[in-house]
Parts: sequence; structure tokens; C-alpha cells
Amino acid sequence: MHLASIVPLGTSSPQLGEAVVVAAAPGERPLVRLSDGTERRFTPAFALPYEPAVGDQLLVIGNDQKLYAIGVIAGAGRLSLAIGGDVSLHAIGGSLTLCGDKGVAIEGPNVGIATQRLELVAESLSEMFGNAVRRVRDLFTFQAGESHSFIEGHTSQHSKTAVINAAGTVTVTGEQVHLG
Repeated sequence: MHLASIVPLGTSSPQLGEAVVVAAAPGERPLVRLSDGTERRFTPAFALPYEPAVGDQLLVIGNDQKLYAIGVIAGAGRLSLAIGGDVSLHAIGGSLTLCGDKGVAIEGPNVGIATQRLELVAESLSEMFGNAVRRVRDLFTFQAGESHSFIEGHTSQHSKTAVINAAGTVTVTGEQVHLG
């Protein structure tokens, strides 16, 4: 990795330059290697709460006594926003896209989605609930290549009319079968 320097650091007057993070342990001030090869601890002074990672290339400013990291030139660290109170994120006149190369997680004691149209597209879906209720005002259509239901306890279906159509065999198995 090439370490270009705008102005060498290490003099008593403030200087500006690039540095590479060589150590970043929780609870300790991170350590960088300056362009002259010296290693120094620095105080993060980023505009956003960024946690530097080893290998990050930073823009640093300082003198013999203090060194501050003020920018990330190339980084793989973590940006973590923690804001007290309610937060609203709104794309005025546009759309909002959230994406993550390794996934997207939404957590909260209550999560609500209110929309006029909801589309879910996935290669695989897994749902787990303690209890679940689904109410559909008009028509509910279910289409699948195959369907399997495994009910550990009682199951019942109630309707005004019911039709079962099968192109092949229909099998009903039970100790007792009551019709009518």
C-alpha cells in the first residue's frame, strides 16, 4: 500500500497527512502508521461515528502532542448511528433504498408496514411465529407446486361451501370419518 503524504507529520505546528490503521482494539485509541513510518495513537474526530478497522487509510491532522483522524480515505470499519428520541428518514420526491451486501436486518419490539401495495420476492421464505392471524377482506388465492401441512393438534375449516377437485386419487384416512 502506497502512503502518500501531503505534509509530513511530527512537527510542533499542525500538519496534515495520510496514515494507515495498524491496531484498533475496543476501549483503546487506535494506532496508525504515518507516511514516515512512525506509529502513533490518534483520537477519532470524524463527522460521523466511524469505528476504524486495521488497514483503513485515514486523513490525519496533528502535531507532536496530539493526532486526530478527520477523514476516511479508504475504510472497512463500522459506521454506527445511535440517536436519542424519534428518528424519521424520508426521501422527498423519490424512493428510499436500503441494501447490504451481507443482508439487511430490522429489529424492534413493534415493526409496522403501511402501504397500498406490498411485493415480496425471494428464493426462499422462512416464517416463525408464536401466533399468527391473517385476515383478507376479499379473495385470498394460494398457488403452489405442492403443499404440505403438518398440524400437531386440532385443525378445522369452516365455510359456506367447499369444493375439492383432484385429477387423481383423493384419500381420506382416519379412525373415524363422519360425513354429513
